Amino acid sequence: MELSYFLAQLFGLAIAIIAGALFLRPAAIRLMVDEVGKSQLLTTMLSFIGIMGGLAVVLTHNVWELSWTTWITVIGWAALIKGVFYLTAPKLFFDLGNKVYSSTNTVRIVLFLAFIFGLYLAAVGFQTPWHS
Repeated sequence: MELSYFLAQLFGLAIAIIAGALFLRPAAIRLMVDEVGKSQLLTTMLSFIGIMGGLAVVLTHNVWELSWTTWITVIGWAALIKGVFYLTAPKLFFDLGNKVYSSTNTVRIVLFLAFIFGLYLAAVGFQTPWHS
């Protein structure tokens, strides 16, 4: 269970910080999607990072129960699946990204929801019995 708390802190803070910073610069998301879509090197590197990070979480924290800990597992599986898609079907993946992030309002909604989710994970992560 200590691993669940640590990963909630790690993912929660990272998601909240990144989403909060990018919320202030929504155009940066469009630029990133365009840049990554043009670069085979970036696509391959992101694929490797997603697969390795996703596998690390899935292999150490594959918890499926009715609690907040399942969100950690979902993040791991999402990273793994996203990494595989970057590697096997990059055009399909980037076309979807272009559709999702087609407007500033959509970008801001996604980032706001990610920020709230990050705060939630961080909050449950810091409610650990071993920090008391």
